[in-house]
Amino acid sequence: METHYRNLLYFLPDIVYQLNAEGKFVYLNSSIKKLGYSPEELIGEDFTVIIDEKDRETTNLAHFLATKPPTAISPPPKFFNERRTGQRITKNLTVGLVCKASPSQPNRILKGEVFATGLWEKTVEGKRLYAGTIGVIRIEDPEGTSLSNLLRLERHYRILIENSFEIIAILAHDGTILYISNSVERNLNFPAFELIGENIETIIHPNDLSLLKLSLKNILSDLESQQKFEFRLKQRNGDYKYYETRITPILNREAEMTMCFVFHMNDISQRKQIELSALKREQMYKLLLKTSPDAILLIDNSGDIIMANDRAVVLTKRQKVELIATKFFNIITDMPEEFEDELLFHAIHEKGTIHDIPFSLFVANKKIPVEASFSVIKDNEKIIGYLAIIKDVTERKKVERAREMLEQQLLTIIIKKLSRREVELLHHLFQGYRWPKDKRKIGKIMDVLPSTLDQFAHRIKKKMQIDDITRAMEIVSHFYKWKHPKTPREM
Repeated sequence: METHYRNLLYFLPDIVYQLNAEGKFVYLNSSIKKLGYSPEELIGEDFTVIIDEKDRETTNLAHFLATKPPTAISPPPKFFNERRTGQRITKNLTVGLVCKASPSQPNRILKGEVFATGLWEKTVEGKRLYAGTIGVIRIEDPEGTSLSNLLRLERHYRILIENSFEIIAILAHDGTILYISNSVERNLNFPAFELIGENIETIIHPNDLSLLKLSLKNILSDLESQQKFEFRLKQRNGDYKYYETRITPILNREAEMTMCFVFHMNDISQRKQIELSALKREQMYKLLLKTSPDAILLIDNSGDIIMANDRAVVLTKRQKVELIATKFFNIITDMPEEFEDELLFHAIHEKGTIHDIPFSLFVANKKIPVEASFSVIKDNEKIIGYLAIIKDVTERKKVERAREMLEQQLLTIIIKKLSRREVELLHHLFQGYRWPKDKRKIGKIMDVLPSTLDQFAHRIKKKMQIDDITRAMEIVSHFYKWKHPKTPREM
């Protein structure tokens, strides 16, 4: 992979160079051929061989060398168009570049812009020692002087780099951006020329700076490896996007040191958003499972419990490991007949969801009344299991029984207020006589006048506080457990 990035570095359209502490070239990429030189013939030569003599006299070439250590305050610019950041980065330093003489063009000078930063090493005493310079020279050359092969390769890499949706950048040791592809504008809305010469800290999220520094430190300790990280980069509007970044050190093996780092940054914001949403959902589901007042079980197709929440452990009084190793039908009883054993799964298949099925759980040799809702779980239309949400209804059953007992007690008090003759009238109605249509027939049987039956009916309604005597008959019949006659009474 390093070879790939060395090729990328070698065929960049801009000149990438490295100088040693004496100002001599130790590395040049193939773009130096735009000046008519081959990289090999300039290695070991002083950098001034490519600088126009006029600029040698008028320019403080320390900016080209970048030999001064970083300071908090930058000195005044030496050129009117020279700009620096607070890290004393040489940026947009305009110089004349001397082309190699040829019979057709003996004195050709091209204009170039220099972006450079120093390479520094720490001594045993902890001091910073200047070790050289790495920089990029952007040539303003509308005609082009490269060899045809270089043009072809350059065109290939230019198309690859400048039209890629990925951001490709070259960084010095201190994080100075020496080169960044135009795709940064499509990604972050920053023009490339604004970022070249700036420190990567200007666009990386503050919370990711420590990770970046640690990453570069780890890479320097293992120079042969390419590593992948995730950083957030700032857009012009201030928002941040996630980028998966592969960082590769580019080595100058002759000088036995790292020249720079190639950053290959791919926008993963959409994927990250999906991952974060999934993580939030997962955390929400975990919280739901943990805090749910109901027991939640996940059951596979064979009826084995494969997941149980904390409430299920408390309700069943079983360890989670024990519960997960148990078949669901081994811990339940009193299931309604239509849902016994495998009939339950068949019903869930047909309906998708079944609510409020009453049954009991075996808990410490006791039965606990519960109600459960079951849902089918599918993966790509394939049924992979069932979700059971089980509610303990023990307290509710106690309340219902208490309410029934109270109602029964109240009903007993009320019915006992009825006289024998009033109960007899209700019993005749239960036998099939209708009120008031069959009032005369009932009067003959009871040997009372119809007007007396009206008085009985009035007192029954008043004592039971019911307007409908037929409803009063139904309540009393349940209390006395009357049985209907085998043959209907003729009306």
